[in-house]
Amino acid sequence: MPVRRPADVLAAPGLVACGALLIGVAIPMAGARAGLLLAAALVAAFVLYLLAWPEGGVVLGIFLLFSGAPAVLVNDHGLPAVVALAVPLMFAVPLASKLIRREGFVIDIGLRWLLVLLVVQMLVTLDARYADVAQAKLLTFFIEGVVVYFLVVNVVRTPESLRRAVWALIAAGGFLACVAIAQQLSGRFDRWFLGFAQLDSQYLRGTEPVFRSQGPVSDANYFAQILLPVLALSLVAAWRGRTRAERRLAASAAAAFMIAIAFTYSRGGALALLGILMGLAFFRYLRGVHLAGIVALFALLVLLVPGYGDRLGSLAGAVGSTAKKTTASTDDFSTAARATENKAAFLVFREHPVLGVGQGGYELVYQEYARRVGGVIHTRNSQSARRENVSAGLPPRREAHNFFLEIAANMGIAGLLCYCAIIIVTMHQLLRARRRWVAVRPDLEYMATGMLLAVVGYVTAGIFLTLAYERYFWLVMAVAGAAARTLLQHTDGADRDPARRVNLAT
Repeated sequence: MPVRRPADVLAAPGLVACGALLIGVAIPMAGARAGLLLAAALVAAFVLYLLAWPEGGVVLGIFLLFSGAPAVLVNDHGLPAVVALAVPLMFAVPLASKLIRREGFVIDIGLRWLLVLLVVQMLVTLDARYADVAQAKLLTFFIEGVVVYFLVVNVVRTPESLRRAVWALIAAGGFLACVAIAQQLSGRFDRWFLGFAQLDSQYLRGTEPVFRSQGPVSDANYFAQILLPVLALSLVAAWRGRTRAERRLAASAAAAFMIAIAFTYSRGGALALLGILMGLAFFRYLRGVHLAGIVALFALLVLLVPGYGDRLGSLAGAVGSTAKKTTASTDDFSTAARATENKAAFLVFREHPVLGVGQGGYELVYQEYARRVGGVIHTRNSQSARRENVSAGLPPRREAHNFFLEIAANMGIAGLLCYCAIIIVTMHQLLRARRRWVAVRPDLEYMATGMLLAVVGYVTAGIFLTLAYERYFWLVMAVAGAAARTLLQHTDGADRDPARRVNLAT
């Protein structure tokens, strides 16, 4: 089978995007019936496309999931939830083709831990303080976590399929970044670009001096977190891509991601970016000239994006903001409030150490525990809580703004250990894969390194955030798990050559 270039990988998303645009233009011109006919034609074309190239389902499925298209269609355009459930079914054709060839199912170590976590979440739900919220979270985890992970690791089994998955992630992230940049440059902050560039309600109300890019998730900090994994992948591909065109495409994507992250004004995103750069330096990707170029680009972004430098400078007040009592006039209010949220989450964990208060429970007990620990207390709902249409009469909901603390508060030590095990095992497997191919096949090594740094970037940003949009986390972990298994099991004879063998002990 011929090797497909990145342009080939983007064929399926491009086909659907063009078809959607055609439908959007045709419906007002020719009426709803013509629109339905065009939609049916697009679906038929897509089915034929999958029959001709089953791997296209992998590419398009990953692209749509990471772009957030299912959630946008359901939440912002009123389509039924079954539309979102239909996206994972795009993996059905490539999976069926593998089963027909009797390749069997893949149950890797990450999936085993994920199933253990599923059992833990079931136990947590039975003991949850708010059972209805915990049940909804359990269903979300099963669909966006277990199902997506299972499908991805079962359809991504070869280096070429892995390469397509990596470029599908980069393409989806590039789409979101370009939309965010277009929104900023056009100054149309009242347009949401079909839901892929949500509106900054605080800016529109006049409580924020600058418009922060939200992406499809209605939160600038989480949008920055989403872009970090694909930034890591594109940076590594810019050094180790197979062709000059591929490296240039990856470098262009990396520049777009950095610009879009700057437009989020996210301090946690900037710190996570520093972690990715440290990882690149540790793996000897960065030389002096590369580091100087990245620093120069970042400095230019600080100058060109108003207020970003000031916002990053406010990190210096983080130490003072953890004091028992503080005011917005002396310390950054947001940082001080997050310190209170962290301490409240730790107190919840200390009083419910085994199974926590149930998934989603911390947000509902925040006010109670925040008053007990003192400090700056948020009296309004977080943006993610507002999107969930909190019922009248409930106290304002806040997140812990720390990935691990909120998991500990919601699911206790049992859930925390499962999450940590999944992350650590996946990173360890990726390190082994990298060591195996680093001196033999750089075109394979860079995918292991890229996915490793993608996990590092997402988790590092999670130290300042929570698992509010877990579909992105599990998709990244699924591709990372597939990368580790594929690269560890793949052999082309090169690694058996004593003259080229990698010393795994190094």
